[in-house]
Amino acid sequence: MSQSIRKVTMGLSEFDIRNVEEIQRFTHARTKASAVSYSLALSAQLAEMIEKGSEILIKDAHGETHKLVLSNVS
Repeated sequence: MSQSIRKVTMGLSEFDIRNVEEIQRFTHARTKASAVSYSLALSAQLAEMIEKGSEILIKDAHGETHKLVLSNVS
């Protein structure tokens, strides 16, 4: 199944551009658009899980567990 592509123009702050570049580096995305797409898909999946009552827990490098809270998602 092919996915249609729709061009979107976005105005991003320097902060946003740095975030996109970091995500691109972490994910080895070939393009900034791919990094943004990955971020949107991940955010949507996490938001959906939280909306359905799930909690997202992250274990840090010291073995401590922390609850992930996404602002504007309840």
